[in-house]
Amino acid sequence: VRLRLCQAFSYVLQRTVEGQALDINLRGDAEVTLETYYRIVTCKTAFYLALPWVGGAMVAGASDADVEPLWELGRCLGPAFQIRDDLIDLTEGKGRGGEIGCDIREGKPSICYAYALEDQKGSPEERQELIKIVGAGREDTTEENISWVIDFYRREGILEFAQAEADRLADESMEALEKLQVSEDGKNDFRDVIRFVVDRKI
Repeated sequence: VRLRLCQAFSYVLQRTVEGQALDINLRGDAEVTLETYYRIVTCKTAFYLALPWVGGAMVAGASDADVEPLWELGRCLGPAFQIRDDLIDLTEGKGRGGEIGCDIREGKPSICYAYALEDQKGSPEERQELIKIVGAGREDTTEENISWVIDFYRREGILEFAQAEADRLADESMEALEKLQVSEDGKNDFRDVIRFVVDRKI
């Protein structure tokens, strides 16, 4: 059991570091795609989220076959959590005194940024402006810049796309949940977690 736990921890640590490195190295990058975005959030969030569940199951004596649906649940729910995090930053603020647009200031490759570029939203001039703002340094990004980006995302239906992706991943999480060898009460607890992840305001 200890060996299995160490192997799982080591695996998740490697994936988390990979995701964080990609997240940092691709800040302000003009070539970010949805595929890249999902690779980042899967590595840095999905495995990290699943590890406590997997570890608990291993301690309880679950086989590798029984543990796999927990990894799958994390692979679905982790990205959903991160997408909702991206949206909260643009609407509610992530607990930083109500400040919104922190991810824009930091040039983070959010799902909104990736989708806008990949799907060629807006005019070429607008996309160039988006790349310019997201690629600028934190100190060089003004409140007007933040407002422009958020208005662009709203106007092009990008926020709705992002929430739809979170909801799709929540549905996939529900499907993964059905494969778990747990009681119905246990599944209901997981269902509550899934809905919280995609509907939360904080």
